[in-house]
Amino acid sequence: MLDMKSLIQYYLIFFSFFNLSFAHGESSYLKQSTKEVIQAINDFNRPLIELECLVNPLDAPKKTCAAITDNFCRDLWSTKNDGNLKVFDGQILSGKSPITGIDLSVVANDKALVDSVDKLPADTKKYLSPSIKKLADLLNNETKSPMWIFNYTKTKMAINNAMEKIANERFDKTNPTKIENNQNWTILESVKYETEKRKVFDEITNAKYKDHPNWLRVEAAFVKSKELLLKNIETLGVPQNKINELKSKISSVELAIPSLNPGLIGTKECASTEVNAYYWPVTNKFTVCAGYFNRYQSESSLIFIIAHELSHSIDSQKQAYEQWRKEAPISTKLDSLIKSKNQTYSCKEWKNMNEELFLVKTDLNVVKTPFDNLYNCFIGDVKSDEINLSSALALAQQEVKKEMEILVRENAFSKLVEKTQVIDNKIVDNQAYYRPDIQILGWRGHNEENNNKPADVTEIFMQSFYCFLEDNKLTPKEYESSSQELKAKILEKAMEQTSKIKVADKLQYYSYCGKNCRSIISNNLFVDTSEKMADWLAIKAYPDYLKTLPAENRAEASALTTSLYCTDGLKEADYSAEKLMAYRAENRHRRISLYTPEISKILGCSVEAGQEGDSKCKP
Repeated sequence: MLDMKSLIQYYLIFFSFFNLSFAHGESSYLKQSTKEVIQAINDFNRPLIELECLVNPLDAPKKTCAAITDNFCRDLWSTKNDGNLKVFDGQILSGKSPITGIDLSVVANDKALVDSVDKLPADTKKYLSPSIKKLADLLNNETKSPMWIFNYTKTKMAINNAMEKIANERFDKTNPTKIENNQNWTILESVKYETEKRKVFDEITNAKYKDHPNWLRVEAAFVKSKELLLKNIETLGVPQNKINELKSKISSVELAIPSLNPGLIGTKECASTEVNAYYWPVTNKFTVCAGYFNRYQSESSLIFIIAHELSHSIDSQKQAYEQWRKEAPISTKLDSLIKSKNQTYSCKEWKNMNEELFLVKTDLNVVKTPFDNLYNCFIGDVKSDEINLSSALALAQQEVKKEMEILVRENAFSKLVEKTQVIDNKIVDNQAYYRPDIQILGWRGHNEENNNKPADVTEIFMQSFYCFLEDNKLTPKEYESSSQELKAKILEKAMEQTSKIKVADKLQYYSYCGKNCRSIISNNLFVDTSEKMADWLAIKAYPDYLKTLPAENRAEASALTTSLYCTDGLKEADYSAEKLMAYRAENRHRRISLYTPEISKILGCSVEAGQEGDSKCKP
């Protein structure tokens, strides 16, 4: 049997004689052709030099990692797809309905409501069913006409009005006029009514999404993301006690469906159309908004965003804040004033604190952390203002002054110590009389589930006011009947002392957060290390997720991971040209920063110089 080399030789000889048979009278051409054939045969037989060898495919130039994400975004927002794309583990619906131009994530939220009608409580179903039926008919018969849009908008408004009607009925079935006379409500009655409205909204949200496949996908991805983070925190080069602290914090974060319940997390927009995800430190809970999980129906598009938000529970800001709340002498003392209903400290105790604790120090010693090297690496070449006592004190005084001025304009301090107040030219009892907890309740509209917020300025003021009354040998009742000059003097002293305490408290916080304090660094030069750290931790954990996927899906998964930052869909009509360019440049940087050396090795792509992101940074 002839080998391939012999076959090619015979082919060349045959081909050359075939040509010669047509060369009658062309002796010079014949000689030249014969010479070329002989040379070709000789060339074929000689050893090939190294440069002539075929390039090994494994040594061929690799595709760039940037091209993976750029091509994906280009495909997603091509004329053909316009923001909607089927992917290996689901789909992206970030475009608009071709008929009405409504965002498809909004349509998905409407359909979830239509499908939930049989899961609603009896009274909610009774009031909402007619409007939900109209909504279903409209969605099934979408038309490109102003009348369709008008009816759609009208139906959505009818649904909102029905929700308020349900809350009204639940609030006070025995006295319907109470709803109409809401100007006469007490703060507690107003809070109770708002609580009923939130409950109605949350019942509808739970009916829509508790068992919805898009939310179930979030639940599964949350478990995976948390496991990935916990595993990789073990590899950080910091003391084991710090690793244990970080792992404990991440383990404690709970996933909550978007909710208006203050013990959970969310807003009306988050529970319906907002494209976002939140970690809420006040309650240590996390959620993915409906606009996001309806738009990005893919596990790969959820893993990174969840890992990023979970990382915020231990980012540079949160670590400094937690340490300050646990350790700072001023903060720990002031925490006892939270939700105070009367005097907390004796005036002797309070006087000692003001003389020994609530003082501006002579220096500002920034607390060192195991992550200082990492934070400095994140900041990079950006030059920030040096932190010193003078600049920090000036900033603290400026911030406290603004806060106090706002409260003075609202008469917040005087309202706390006046038994009556004038409303609509009528003298009425003051509900917040010596009760900062009631006043704060009126501002915030609800009780926090835990005491994770620092003491409010008005709570500090109230403690100070009690002691200035004692200094003047006055009871609250005697204060009421005192001269305007004496009342103004006591009020002013209590506010002045409150300001000094808050300045000292802020300075102590600055010593814990250092250059990670957003407000302490020049606004023009600030680098948000908390966002950088959240990205860094999520990216560090991501290779372990990639390895669980089939090799053929990994490149697309990496693009899906940062598909939120595909900004090709942004329109000039919505943003200025400069803002549009800035968004695209910033978001592309975040997309490309995913590709660390480890991830690029898994994918077989190359990272170009200057596109390495923060992967080089180490604790």
